[in-house]
Amino acid sequence: MFVSSHPDLILKMGTKEVLYQTRTMSWGTDTRLYTTLEQFRRELPQCLAEGKPRVLKQYRGNGGIGVWKVEAVDPGVPRKRVRVRHALRGGEDYEESLDEFVTRCAQYFQGDGRIIDQLYQARLTDGIVRCYQVRDRVAEARGCPRSPR
Repeated sequence: MFVSSHPDLILKMGTKEVLYQTRTMSWGTDTRLYTTLEQFRRELPQCLAEGKPRVLKQYRGNGGIGVWKVEAVDPGVPRKRVRVRHALRGGEDYEESLDEFVTRCAQYFQGDGRIIDQLYQARLTDGIVRCYQVRDRVAEARGCPRSPR
């Protein structure tokens, strides 16, 4: 027997925009929201110029699909080449031009799509924060261990 929530609720809960909306709360971090491909193409190089890896996530999804760790190979010239890794199990680092990467991500802007951009957290293997909704109440569980990849 298959049991699931209403598709509208799944869509609302499955979005990553909550990471942007809660960026100033205690668990938040440097998080940006790109709502158009043009904005993404214009603003991502500015983030990469800071010299810190970023995690880019498509608007909704799970299992690492459409989640990328990205950093400029040379932060002094962030519009040139980037080092990327897809979060899918078995993903490996590789380099490509920033233009190639942006083109790869264009699909994430279809329909109401967007991309969430967060500073990479090296301590992710220490655990993650999960939030669960039961009826009209959100319950938070801290320190859930991350499964090995």
